[in-house]
Amino acid sequence: GDRFRAGLDPETEFTKAKLNSARVRMAAANARGNADLLRLKLSQLTGLAAETIETVTETIPQLPDAPAPVTKEQVNNHLAVQSANDVATGRELRAKAEHKLNLPAIDLAGQYGLLARYNNYDQFFNKFQRHNVTVGLVIRFPFLNFAQNARAEAADAEALKAKKEAEATKAQVASDTLKLQRTVEQLAAARDVAKYEYQLAS
Repeated sequence: GDRFRAGLDPETEFTKAKLNSARVRMAAANARGNADLLRLKLSQLTGLAAETIETVTETIPQLPDAPAPVTKEQVNNHLAVQSANDVATGRELRAKAEHKLNLPAIDLAGQYGLLARYNNYDQFFNKFQRHNVTVGLVIRFPFLNFAQNARAEAADAEALKAKKEAEATKAQVASDTLKLQRTVEQLAAARDVAKYEYQLAS
């Protein structure tokens, strides 16, 4: 007001100063109202008189500086992304295993038998041997195993779904992290605006 009356500031600057002063008073009134409401709620919860509850401003933590941009490495190392990637890898390995069950398989089979003499086998057979060993190959060709083919295709679909879910989780983590960064930057900017408005209004 004094600078305007002295002719140092034009009328628009004086109006801007009054506007900033009004903004600061409005913000202070809002803050007082919120503090009074919180004080009343705290009083109701604790049983203390609302007038005895005071705000200690030194205990309010400072806003952090704007964080550095998030790198792809940080997103990939996020626990949710790693977990989703592990699930996708597990589903891919299971699908590969289901497909391997459709391949021909060869097993070596063997059996050993020890025959007793008390049941008189040696009298009935010309060549009696107490120790018997049988060895053979078991070959399976599961080409017509339609149930296994269906399980392999279902495992492929589950692996593809898990891969897409992992990609979606990665995108969500990157998006949430970016939003958080922008919110911190906006709060820091709002703090600076409020500080300068207060300085202008003083």
